[in-house]
Amino acid sequence: MLARILKRIAPTEILTEEPSTYTLLLENLPHIIFELDVEFCWTTLNSKWERVTGFPSQNCIGISYREFIHPEDRKQLHGYFQGLHRQGDKNVAIEARILTSDGASIWTEVSAVQIANPQGYPICIGTITDITDRITEEELLHANNRSLSGLLNDLSGMVYRCRNDQHWTMEYISGGCMELTGYTPSDMINNAKLSWSSLIHPEDRGLVWAEVQSGVREARSFEIIYRIKSVNNQLKWVWERGKGIFSDDGELLGLEGVITDITTHKLQRDKMLKDQLYDPRTMLPKQQLFQDRFIRAIGRLQAVPKQRVSLLIIQFQRLLDAFERFGEEFELQAVLEIATRLQSVVTDSDSITCITPDRYAILIDRIHSEATLHTLSDQLLEAYRAPIQATGKTLFITCSIGGADSSCDNLSAEKMMHNALVAADHAGAQGGSRFEYYDPDITDHYRRDQMQ
Repeated sequence: MLARILKRIAPTEILTEEPSTYTLLLENLPHIIFELDVEFCWTTLNSKWERVTGFPSQNCIGISYREFIHPEDRKQLHGYFQGLHRQGDKNVAIEARILTSDGASIWTEVSAVQIANPQGYPICIGTITDITDRITEEELLHANNRSLSGLLNDLSGMVYRCRNDQHWTMEYISGGCMELTGYTPSDMINNAKLSWSSLIHPEDRGLVWAEVQSGVREARSFEIIYRIKSVNNQLKWVWERGKGIFSDDGELLGLEGVITDITTHKLQRDKMLKDQLYDPRTMLPKQQLFQDRFIRAIGRLQAVPKQRVSLLIIQFQRLLDAFERFGEEFELQAVLEIATRLQSVVTDSDSITCITPDRYAILIDRIHSEATLHTLSDQLLEAYRAPIQATGKTLFITCSIGGADSSCDNLSAEKMMHNALVAADHAGAQGGSRFEYYDPDITDHYRRDQMQ
């Protein structure tokens, strides 16, 4: 029987040696050599068996192989042996754990064939190879892969790999895609149902493309904040950080990165910023923001000298007395009504702020003429001819408007504010409900009026 085994594992020239050489070879092979009888009991085991398992080979002869197999693997291995007659002489192998004398187990690869002994009874001969190290490495790799996959899928956002094309065709997406977008990874892999680009808000697609291409050209990572629409058409803000993946010769292979939902953070940050810069009663810019816009507008005139910036000051008469008489709730509602009427007249490019409870400023930072200011002032005066209704009370108010612009050389924001205030005060001194455009003579007239 041993000679038949050698025919399967040894070169032909070795088989020409004497039987003692066969025995020497069998005992020094790196495999366990075995033979099983028709009852699946060991009839042959070389010395490698004892070196691997710790059981003396001779003591195991006549014992069923099942006694040395891990209970969880016995059924599978027995089915393997029973099926050998259907496999013929094919070199088929199976993995199974073998018990050792110290109560542990080792992973092995069993390879066997079924032949007939001289009496014609079927027997199994084969080899058993210790593959514990290989299995351990594979299990560790699988465990690492499972851990990595679990980690990626547990992220609040999604990890991706995609092509650098207009669709951002996805080649891999982690499980976080479902929570972020409402779509499964399979919906977007290779654009099966939709592309990532189709989820990006149309107004942000150009920004995303430009920033990614800039990062690819400069071989750096990129960071972008933009909007996407999820499966229920819900708008979300996302933060993306990624980079290009290049081959050794510099060829771009694709993009890899992570995309995270920052909607809550973005809304909270925007609200905090809005609370800092806008009056919560009227949602008009606070004076700090208004002043910053004013200074920036004046600064731009150096680059575009033909452009002009104008400032209107609106002074309301009898408003402070009404606030004092009617109380805080009336003041809150009246202030909101005043701001609403102001915003209904000006454009989105204009800025409004409250200087004092009865005085407002409007910055006109757009192409306009002096005639435009007169028209705007007329509209403002008309907006307050109707009384203000608040807390069941009716208040008739009038207002005076003063205007100034940047036409004077080297005019600063502070000087323009001063000129507009002077013009507004002069309009009020003339009886109110009128607009006065600042000119240098107004100051002298105003001073004389104050002295009389």
